[in-house]
Amino acid sequence: MVKYEKNFLTNVIARVDFPNPIKVHESLPPDLSKAILELFPISESRKILGKTLKFTGEKIEIEGDEKSIEWNFFGKNREKQLVITPIFFYISYTKYESYNSFKSDFISVIEKIFEVFSDIQITRLGLRYINEISLLDQIDPLNWTEYLNEKLLSPFEVAGDKSTIARCINNLFLNQGDMNLNFRYGMHNPDMPAPIKKKIFILDYDAHNTNLQDISEIREDLEKFHNIIISLFENHIEEGLRTIMHVTNR
Repeated sequence: MVKYEKNFLTNVIARVDFPNPIKVHESLPPDLSKAILELFPISESRKILGKTLKFTGEKIEIEGDEKSIEWNFFGKNREKQLVITPIFFYISYTKYESYNSFKSDFISVIEKIFEVFSDIQITRLGLRYINEISLLDQIDPLNWTEYLNEKLLSPFEVAGDKSTIARCINNLFLNQGDMNLNFRYGMHNPDMPAPIKKKIFILDYDAHNTNLQDISEIREDLEKFHNIIISLFENHIEEGLRTIMHVTNR
Protein backbone atom coordinates (compact mmCIF):
# COMPACT_ATOMS: atom_id res chain seq x y z
CA MET A 1 0.00 0.00 0.00
CA VAL A 2 1.20 3.50 -0.84
CA LYS A 3 2.24 5.71 2.07
CA TYR A 4 2.54 9.48 1.88
CA GLU A 5 4.43 12.01 3.95
CA LYS A 6 1.65 14.58 3.46
CA ASN A 7 -2.11 14.35 2.99
CA PHE A 8 -4.99 16.70 2.25
CA LEU A 9 -7.43 15.14 4.69
CA THR A 10 -9.49 17.69 6.61
CA ASN A 11 -11.67 15.14 8.38
CA VAL A 12 -11.75 11.38 8.89
CA ILE A 13 -14.82 9.98 10.66
CA ALA A 14 -15.91 6.53 11.84
CA ARG A 15 -19.40 6.14 13.28
CA VAL A 16 -21.84 3.51 14.52
CA ASP A 17 -25.57 3.92 15.16
CA PHE A 18 -27.57 2.13 17.84
CA PRO A 19 -31.16 1.09 16.90
CA ASN A 20 -32.04 0.98 20.61
CA PRO A 21 -30.73 3.81 22.84
CA ILE A 22 -27.95 2.85 25.19
CA LYS A 23 -28.02 4.06 28.79
CA VAL A 24 -25.78 7.11 28.69
CA HIS A 25 -28.51 9.73 29.17
CA GLU A 26 -27.21 10.95 32.52
CA SER A 27 -23.82 9.34 33.07
CA LEU A 28 -21.23 7.10 31.42
CA PRO A 29 -20.33 3.75 32.96
CA PRO A 30 -17.03 4.25 34.85
CA ASP A 31 -15.15 1.61 32.85
CA LEU A 32 -16.19 3.21 29.58
CA SER A 33 -15.36 6.71 30.77
CA LYS A 34 -11.91 5.57 31.90
CA ALA A 35 -11.18 3.87 28.56
CA ILE A 36 -12.21 7.00 26.63
CA LEU A 37 -10.22 9.42 28.80
CA GLU A 38 -7.03 7.44 28.22
CA LEU A 39 -7.33 8.26 24.52
CA PHE A 40 -9.31 11.52 24.59
CA PRO A 41 -8.30 13.29 27.84
CA ILE A 42 -10.36 16.50 27.46
CA SER A 43 -14.04 16.18 28.40
CA GLU A 44 -16.59 18.84 27.43
CA SER A 45 -20.03 17.27 27.57
CA ARG A 46 -23.23 19.22 26.97
CA LYS A 47 -26.93 18.81 27.57
CA ILE A 48 -29.15 18.16 24.58
CA LEU A 49 -32.91 18.25 24.13
CA GLY A 50 -34.61 15.87 21.72
CA LYS A 51 -38.16 15.35 20.49
CA THR A 52 -39.94 12.25 19.20
CA LEU A 53 -41.87 12.25 15.93
CA LYS A 54 -44.99 10.06 15.94
CA PHE A 55 -46.69 9.18 12.64
CA THR A 56 -50.45 8.62 12.96
CA GLY A 57 -52.09 8.16 9.59
CA GLU A 58 -51.42 11.29 7.60
CA LYS A 59 -50.47 13.33 10.66
CA ILE A 60 -47.09 13.84 12.27
CA GLU A 61 -47.13 14.55 15.98
CA ILE A 62 -44.20 15.88 18.00
CA GLU A 63 -44.05 14.37 21.44
CA GLY A 64 -42.28 15.42 24.62
CA ASP A 65 -38.86 16.77 25.38
CA GLU A 66 -36.18 14.15 25.95
CA LYS A 67 -33.25 15.49 27.96
CA SER A 68 -29.91 13.80 27.57
CA ILE A 69 -26.19 14.46 27.51
CA GLU A 70 -23.92 14.47 24.50
CA TRP A 71 -20.57 13.23 25.74
CA ASN A 72 -17.75 15.04 23.96
CA PHE A 73 -14.07 14.19 24.39
CA PHE A 74 -11.01 15.60 22.63
CA GLY A 75 -7.36 14.71 22.14
CA LYS A 76 -4.88 16.77 24.15
CA ASN A 77 -4.33 19.11 21.19
CA ARG A 78 -7.94 18.88 19.97
CA GLU A 79 -6.68 17.04 16.91
CA LYS A 80 -9.37 14.42 17.38
CA GLN A 81 -12.85 14.21 18.89
CA LEU A 82 -15.06 11.48 20.29
CA VAL A 83 -18.84 11.87 20.68
CA ILE A 84 -21.19 9.40 22.30
CA THR A 85 -24.95 9.75 22.75
CA PRO A 86 -27.73 7.23 23.42
CA ILE A 87 -28.18 6.66 19.66
CA PHE A 88 -24.71 6.94 18.10
CA PHE A 89 -20.97 7.00 18.68
CA TYR A 90 -18.25 8.44 16.45
CA ILE A 91 -14.67 9.61 16.38
CA SER A 92 -13.39 12.34 14.12
CA TYR A 93 -9.79 13.26 13.28
CA THR A 94 -8.97 16.74 11.97
CA LYS A 95 -5.27 15.88 11.98
CA TYR A 96 -4.88 12.43 10.45
CA GLU A 97 -1.49 10.76 10.52
CA SER A 98 -2.17 7.05 10.09
CA TYR A 99 -4.99 4.59 9.67
CA ASN A 100 -3.54 2.35 12.37
CA SER A 101 -3.82 4.97 15.12
CA PHE A 102 -7.28 6.02 13.92
CA LYS A 103 -8.48 2.41 13.82
CA SER A 104 -6.93 1.69 17.22
CA ASP A 105 -8.86 4.53 18.88
CA PHE A 106 -12.14 3.56 17.27
CA ILE A 107 -11.90 -0.19 17.89
CA SER A 108 -10.66 0.25 21.47
CA VAL A 109 -13.71 2.30 22.40
CA ILE A 110 -16.28 0.26 20.49
CA GLU A 111 -14.93 -2.92 22.10
CA LYS A 112 -15.40 -1.32 25.51
CA ILE A 113 -18.96 -0.28 24.56
CA PHE A 114 -19.74 -3.90 23.63
CA GLU A 115 -18.21 -5.05 26.92
CA VAL A 116 -20.15 -2.59 29.07
CA PHE A 117 -23.48 -2.93 27.26
CA SER A 118 -23.79 -6.68 26.72
CA ASP A 119 -27.12 -6.45 24.88
CA ILE A 120 -26.06 -3.69 22.48
CA GLN A 121 -26.86 -3.78 18.77
CA ILE A 122 -25.19 -1.94 15.90
CA THR A 123 -27.18 -1.45 12.70
CA ARG A 124 -25.02 1.05 10.85
CA LEU A 125 -21.27 1.48 10.43
CA GLY A 126 -19.81 4.36 8.46
CA LEU A 127 -16.31 5.48 7.48
CA ARG A 128 -15.71 8.81 5.76
CA TYR A 129 -12.58 10.45 4.34
CA ILE A 130 -12.80 14.12 3.28
CA ASN A 131 -9.88 15.38 1.19
CA GLU A 132 -9.59 19.09 0.46
CA ILE A 133 -6.82 19.43 -2.11
CA SER A 134 -5.71 23.03 -1.85
CA LEU A 135 -3.12 24.40 -4.30
CA LEU A 136 -3.65 28.12 -3.74
CA ASP A 137 -0.23 29.11 -5.09
CA GLN A 138 -1.22 28.15 -8.64
CA ILE A 139 -2.65 30.64 -11.13
CA ASP A 140 -5.13 28.50 -13.12
CA PRO A 141 -7.74 27.22 -10.62
CA LEU A 142 -9.50 24.87 -13.06
CA ASN A 143 -6.43 23.11 -14.45
CA TRP A 144 -6.17 19.81 -12.55
CA THR A 145 -4.93 17.47 -15.30
CA GLU A 146 -1.51 17.04 -13.69
CA TYR A 147 -3.06 16.07 -10.35
CA LEU A 148 -6.42 14.35 -10.88
CA ASN A 149 -7.89 11.70 -13.17
CA GLU A 150 -9.32 13.46 -16.21
CA LYS A 151 -12.64 11.63 -15.77
CA LEU A 152 -13.26 13.69 -12.62
CA LEU A 153 -12.79 16.88 -14.61
CA SER A 154 -15.28 16.26 -17.43
CA PRO A 155 -18.11 18.31 -15.80
CA PHE A 156 -16.00 21.44 -16.35
CA GLU A 157 -16.53 21.01 -20.09
CA VAL A 158 -20.30 21.47 -19.78
CA ALA A 159 -20.00 25.19 -19.03
CA GLY A 160 -18.37 26.18 -22.31
CA ASP A 161 -16.78 29.27 -20.79
CA LYS A 162 -14.98 27.83 -17.76
CA SER A 163 -14.32 31.27 -16.31
CA THR A 164 -18.03 31.50 -15.42
CA ILE A 165 -18.05 28.39 -13.19
CA ALA A 166 -18.93 29.35 -9.62
CA ARG A 167 -19.35 25.84 -8.23
CA CYS A 168 -19.03 22.29 -9.56
CA ILE A 169 -19.90 19.54 -7.10
CA ASN A 170 -20.85 16.06 -8.28
CA ASN A 171 -22.30 13.06 -6.48
CA LEU A 172 -21.82 9.37 -7.33
CA PHE A 173 -23.61 6.76 -5.21
CA LEU A 174 -22.28 3.20 -5.49
CA ASN A 175 -24.24 0.15 -4.36
CA GLN A 176 -21.74 -2.65 -3.73
CA GLY A 177 -24.08 -5.17 -2.14
CA ASP A 178 -23.37 -5.14 1.57
CA MET A 179 -21.75 -1.70 1.35
CA ASN A 180 -22.84 1.64 -0.09
CA LEU A 181 -20.42 4.42 -0.96
CA ASN A 182 -21.36 8.03 -1.53
CA PHE A 183 -18.61 9.88 -3.44
CA ARG A 184 -18.78 13.66 -3.69
CA TYR A 185 -16.16 15.46 -5.74
CA GLY A 186 -15.51 18.80 -7.34
CA MET A 187 -14.91 22.44 -6.49
CA HIS A 188 -17.14 23.83 -3.78
CA ASN A 189 -15.77 27.40 -4.03
CA PRO A 190 -15.76 29.28 -0.69
CA ASP A 191 -16.40 32.53 -2.60
CA MET A 192 -19.65 31.36 -4.19
CA PRO A 193 -21.48 32.96 -6.08
CA ALA A 194 -18.35 34.62 -7.44
CA PRO A 195 -16.56 32.60 -10.16
CA ILE A 196 -13.95 30.12 -8.91
CA LYS A 197 -10.60 31.75 -8.18
CA LYS A 198 -9.16 29.44 -5.51
CA LYS A 199 -7.70 26.09 -6.54
CA ILE A 200 -9.44 23.75 -4.09
CA PHE A 201 -10.83 20.33 -5.09
CA ILE A 202 -12.87 18.03 -2.82
CA LEU A 203 -12.64 14.23 -2.81
CA ASP A 204 -15.17 13.03 -0.21
CA TYR A 205 -15.62 9.27 0.27
CA ASP A 206 -18.41 8.11 2.59
CA ALA A 207 -18.77 4.31 2.95
CA HIS A 208 -21.41 2.66 5.10
CA ASN A 209 -23.61 -0.36 5.61
CA THR A 210 -26.86 -0.93 7.48
CA ASN A 211 -26.51 -4.53 8.62
CA LEU A 212 -26.81 -5.87 12.14
CA GLN A 213 -23.17 -6.33 13.21
CA ASP A 214 -21.15 -7.76 16.06
CA ILE A 215 -17.71 -6.54 17.04
CA SER A 216 -15.82 -8.91 14.74
CA GLU A 217 -17.90 -7.80 11.75
CA ILE A 218 -17.27 -4.17 12.62
CA ARG A 219 -13.51 -4.80 12.59
CA GLU A 220 -13.73 -6.56 9.22
CA ASP A 221 -16.01 -3.99 7.62
CA LEU A 222 -13.95 -1.04 8.82
CA GLU A 223 -10.91 -2.61 7.17
CA LYS A 224 -12.85 -3.32 3.99
CA PHE A 225 -14.23 0.22 3.80
CA HIS A 226 -10.77 1.67 4.31
CA ASN A 227 -9.21 -0.47 1.58
CA ILE A 228 -11.95 0.36 -0.93
CA ILE A 229 -11.68 4.10 -0.24
CA ILE A 230 -7.88 4.02 -0.57
CA SER A 231 -8.16 2.12 -3.85
CA LEU A 232 -10.61 4.68 -5.24
CA PHE A 233 -8.42 7.56 -4.11
CA GLU A 234 -5.39 6.06 -5.86
CA ASN A 235 -7.44 5.73 -9.06
CA HIS A 236 -8.55 9.35 -8.80
CA ILE A 237 -5.16 11.04 -8.45
CA GLU A 238 -2.20 11.50 -10.79
CA GLU A 239 1.57 11.61 -10.32
CA GLY A 240 1.64 15.38 -9.87
CA LEU A 241 -0.35 15.07 -6.66
CA ARG A 242 1.69 12.08 -5.50
CA THR A 243 4.81 14.20 -5.89
CA ILE A 244 3.32 16.93 -3.70
CA MET A 245 2.28 14.35 -1.11
CA HIS A 246 5.77 12.80 -1.15
CA VAL A 247 5.48 9.03 -1.52
CA THR A 248 7.48 7.38 1.26
CA ASN A 249 6.69 3.74 0.47
CA ARG A 250 4.91 1.58 -2.12
